Amino acid sequence: MDVLNSVSKVARNIMLAHPYYGLFLSTLNKKLDNKVKTMGIGRVGINTELLVNPEHWESMPENVRQGALQHELIHLCLQHLTAGDRYADKELFNIATDCEVNSHIDPKFRDNEHWCTVENINKQYKLNLKPGEGTEHYYGEIQKLSPEKQQQMKDQYGQGKGQ
Repeated sequence: MDVLNSVSKVARNIMLAHPYYGLFLSTLNKKLDNKVKTMGIGRVGINTELLVNPEHWESMPENVRQGALQHELIHLCLQHLTAGDRYADKELFNIATDCEVNSHIDPKFRDNEHWCTVENINKQYKLNLKPGEGTEHYYGEIQKLSPEKQQQMKDQYGQGKGQ
């Protein structure tokens, strides 16, 4: 099955299960892009588009594809594309947003071993984050870590690795 058809199939499942996200999803242009490591929402003027790396998409199990697509939609719904300017460390901001977004996705649709989740951050960095506390709270708590631990977190979850 070609990748855009597969994306559309998963998108239909999300629209039926979550009409609110479906509204956002229906407005996005979907584009294959090998320059993107995984997936992302890109800005084109005042519009947005969903960018999908086809190799990454095909490497994911079906259930994780749904979670990955929901992940990008939640970033859009929570206005993370425009909020980053308020944070000094963009990479830590991205990690904090991934924690927030992934706390809204059913674990059966996540790659729980590799994704940046509250549970993983708590276990690996001895924090006490709770789902639903939000990006600002997560960012503040992550900033309290030593510079070495922050760098370790960036190496592990930064640059889109935290899906």
